[in-house]
Amino acid sequence: MEISAKVADLKERHPEYDPEGIANRCALIEGGDLFKARKGEFMRARMSDDKGNQKTRRLEAFNFSPRLANVFQTIAGACIRATPNIKTKDSFYKELNEQTTPDGEDFSALTFRLIVEAMTQKRAYLAVDFSEKDEPKLIVINAATIDRWGTDDNGNPWYRTYNCKASEPLTGKPGPVTETWKYFTAEFTQEFTYTKGTTGNQYEAVAIAGEKVPNTMGYAPIWPMRRTCYLMGQMSDLFIARLNRQCGITWLLDQTAFPVPVVIASNDIKGCVLSETNGLQLQIGESFSFVSPSPDSANVQSNDLVALDREIYAGLQGFSGADIKDAQRVATGVIASATVGLKGILLRNMG
Repeated sequence: MEISAKVADLKERHPEYDPEGIANRCALIEGGDLFKARKGEFMRARMSDDKGNQKTRRLEAFNFSPRLANVFQTIAGACIRATPNIKTKDSFYKELNEQTTPDGEDFSALTFRLIVEAMTQKRAYLAVDFSEKDEPKLIVINAATIDRWGTDDNGNPWYRTYNCKASEPLTGKPGPVTETWKYFTAEFTQEFTYTKGTTGNQYEAVAIAGEKVPNTMGYAPIWPMRRTCYLMGQMSDLFIARLNRQCGITWLLDQTAFPVPVVIASNDIKGCVLSETNGLQLQIGESFSFVSPSPDSANVQSNDLVALDREIYAGLQGFSGADIKDAQRVATGVIASATVGLKGILLRNMG
């Protein structure tokens, strides 16, 4: 399998790779600053948004609700009905049962994260981590990391990871950005790096090709979870609708918290300041009063919120016990395939 080192060729990604979609799904799961930065994409437009600062005020009322994350974590937990482990007398696998990942997580934690990734991102991968060369571990690779994949001339799967990192600025300006592409094939592993701005037009540039590291296993050390119980695709629209309805109720309650001054006059009133130290002189036939907006529409919206919750519950009911068993079977099957090859990687590549 030959790989072009041209940056223009390396920039090509798999048609199913969707970085924007991945970022939005992560925002709906993680919340925090990630959600704050993207919540304008989730807030549905209203005709009144172009009047004054209505959109800005509605954005302030648009808050994160962790319901979606709780749903996936609950279902993933239900998938792990028994702690996955390898029944063996081999000391290598015994230790792997207790410390499966570089962070010291066991098989249960690894399976949990694999299933959550599959449900939320549609794609999920296990890989071998060689941070400690004499003790390789298993890790879950984020779907955002693998941006290209395919098969070679012999039908063997290959995968490519992508990473972009900015160096520390030295003069107060942003430092150069280095992009890294790493290919995992049945024959070898090879890395390509390119630093933007160092060789002119990036699409005419050539990345630095690293050494080909032979792979004696006969297959790439990355295992995909092929059948992925993609629950996010079924539920995200309902949760976004719920966020918007929740936002509408909050915004309405903010609007009805204080009375609104109403002036009935025959002429336009401009630059009028109402406070304890200012007065408003009215002509005959003009009037001034305060009106408190009715909160009745909040009750209607609250009822709609309840209806949305029922829709969400009905959608989750559609994810049956058989689906949970299937998710567990597929996830543990991927882990089994990975662990079979793990010791082979250690013996063949490390001696």
